[in-house]
Amino acid sequence: MKISIIGAAGGIGQATALLMSLNFNNVELSLFDIDDSVHGVGLDLSHIPSSVRVNTYSGYKNINDAISESDIIVITAGITRKPGMDRRELISANAKILYPIIEAIALNCPKAFICLVTNPINSLVPLAARILSKFSIFDAKKLFGVTTLDVLRAKSILEDKLNINVNYEDFYIMGGHSKSTILPVVNDKILKKMDSSSYAYDDFVSDVQNCGDAVVKEKRGRGSATLAMATAALKFVKSLCLAIEGQEDIIECAYVATTNKTISPFLAAPLHLTKTGWDSILIEKKIEPKVESKLLDILAILSDDISLGEKVYDLMSLSTDISNHKSLAVKC
Repeated sequence: MKISIIGAAGGIGQATALLMSLNFNNVELSLFDIDDSVHGVGLDLSHIPSSVRVNTYSGYKNINDAISESDIIVITAGITRKPGMDRRELISANAKILYPIIEAIALNCPKAFICLVTNPINSLVPLAARILSKFSIFDAKKLFGVTTLDVLRAKSILEDKLNINVNYEDFYIMGGHSKSTILPVVNDKILKKMDSSSYAYDDFVSDVQNCGDAVVKEKRGRGSATLAMATAALKFVKSLCLAIEGQEDIIECAYVATTNKTISPFLAAPLHLTKTGWDSILIEKKIEPKVESKLLDILAILSDDISLGEKVYDLMSLSTDISNHKSLAVKC
C-alpha cells in the first residue's frame, strides 16, 4: 500500500505524516511539498522506529515521481484560514494550488483514491471533479472531501455536554464542510438524552458549526485546526485502507459527488466504503422535521458553494500556464 501526502511540509501535512507513520504497518509513505523542507520532515520521521517506509520529494517537477503508483493520495496543500476570513476567500489561492495537483494525479495515477483535506472543500471537490472529467477519468466513488473532522468534533461535544459515551453509530454528519453547511444528525437515543438535559439539539448544531472559528480565533491568527484535522485524516484513511483490503461494513462520512442530483450534486453524508470506493449513501429515509428544515437551508448555501467551484474551474481552464503559477509556492 502506498499513501502519498501532498503538502507534507505544512502543519496538517506534517501532523498527518507523523500519525500515519505511527499507526500503519508496512506501508510506503510518500511525502511531497513544493518547499524542500519536506526532506527535513522525512528525516525527522526516520528517527522514530516504525515499519513505514518514508520517501520525500520536493518541487513541482518531482510530483509525478512522488505520486506514481499511489493507492491513496491525501491532499493537505494550501493556505490556512485566518481570523475573520470566510472559507470562500480561500478558494482563489487554494484552487490555483489544487489544479496542477489534480492534473498530475489524472496523468500519473488515475485509479488512486483522492482524499482532499484542503479547504474550502464544498467548492474544491467540485473543482477537482471537473479537472478529472477533463481527462475522462473522473470516478465519483474515489474522490472524497474529508469531513471526518466534523465527526470527531461532534462526538467530543456530545460526550462532554451529555456526560455519556457516544458511539459513531449514534450520529452522522451531512450537508457540507463549512460553518453554515455542517449538519450533525443524531439518533433517537441521543435525542432522548438531550430532551432530559439542558443541552438542546439546536445548541449542539451551533457548537459543531462554530468549532472551526473558535480554533482560528484561539490560535491568534497563527493557523486553523491542525492536530484534530490530522487525526481526522488518519481515521478516514485507515477506514479506507480496511475497505480496500476487503473488510466489510466500513462506514465513514465524507463529501462526495452524489448519484442523486435532485438532492445535491455534492453532499457530505455517511458512506459505505468498499474495495472500489463508496457504493452507497446511508441517510435515513425519515428525517426529523427540525433536521429537514435545517437541511433545506443548508442545501441552498451548498448549491452556491458548488457553483463557485465550477465557475472557478471555468476561469482557470482558460489559463495555459496553470502548472507554473506562482501561487503553487504557497504551502500549508
